[in-house]
Amino acid sequence: MLIDTIVDGMLDKKAHHILVLDLRPTGNSVADWFIICHGNSNTQADAIADSVEDTVRKN
Repeated sequence: MLIDTIVDGMLDKKAHHILVLDLRPTGNSVADWFIICHGNSNTQADAIADSVEDTVRKN
């Protein structure tokens, strides 16, 4: 599932406090899911974003 792949990409770069929100019950959301995480620095946040892109692209 795409959500699991995204979370795996975040975990590869040691993301913290990963929160997966299911927005489908709201009925009027722009997206079905919203995934949030925390990084300790701007460098780590950039690495997390790059890792998510690479992981999703590979799968």
